[in-house]
Amino acid sequence: MNRPKFFIATGCSYTQALAEDTWPVQVHRNLSLSNEQVRLGGIGAGGNYIISTRTISYVTEALKKHKPEDILVGIMWSGCNRKEVYLHKFPGEDQCHTFCWDNDISRINDTDYNKILLKQRSEMMLWPTTIGNPYFNYYAINGEWTDPLTNSYMENFADPIGAVIETCEHILRTQWFLEKHKIKYFMTEYDNDVFAYLRRKNDSRINFWDNNPKVIEHPDVAYLYKQIDKTYWLPIQHLADWVRKNCKDLPYRVPVPPMKMDPHPGTEQHQRFAEQVILPFLLEKYNISRNNNVT
Repeated sequence: MNRPKFFIATGCSYTQALAEDTWPVQVHRNLSLSNEQVRLGGIGAGGNYIISTRTISYVTEALKKHKPEDILVGIMWSGCNRKEVYLHKFPGEDQCHTFCWDNDISRINDTDYNKILLKQRSEMMLWPTTIGNPYFNYYAINGEWTDPLTNSYMENFADPIGAVIETCEHILRTQWFLEKHKIKYFMTEYDNDVFAYLRRKNDSRINFWDNNPKVIEHPDVAYLYKQIDKTYWLPIQHLADWVRKNCKDLPYRVPVPPMKMDPHPGTEQHQRFAEQVILPFLLEKYNISRNNNVT
């Protein structure tokens, strides 16, 4: 049996450990890692570009202190209708989506995990964001938003096939990077729109396609998609589906007004997911065992 000496987790809000103790927190605890042995990369509304870029950046930094065989990476891919653009010059708050959790720190759980959160908070709570350096130059474009930067992209450049092509490319470059450096990893999907562009109803910005779950069969996508090595993906469809089927008795995240419901899994749901899916997978694939004294 063995355990990693450094754990990196990247993803969107289903990975971001703020209001809930998400799956990275559960893995961190069950493997009995110290706060200094964890690097968080989850950010709300994050797309697959920032997820891939952060993963590669974080692993590159970790390799300066740790051997490849001592590093474990967990990635939960996000929706393909989310993306980031790099702008070295700030376009102005009236032109892009800006967001900061600093005004609502009270939502962070009062646990020892705060030591990690407070250290890495700026990377988890801000748009524009960073890959782990002082430069916050990554701007988010999200199909759910209506800021000028997003509107311009949605009206002129958004394409359902192009979005999935980009997602496949982000996954593949991350996969090949981890394989090159012989890093242990696992991947999964957060919901059902990683490989299918699901647009909002009545969105006048994009009226030239219907939701199509067979985009991965398109010739410009298929050759990329088939190179994704699902051997190291968790044996589930996606987290949202698994929670719906296996956590009916457990609560979702408490909604923030004016929301009446929140689709994000709650702490207990993340705990069950980690214990019943992630930890058995790590034992089978890498002979990584949990600390049985953790409760």
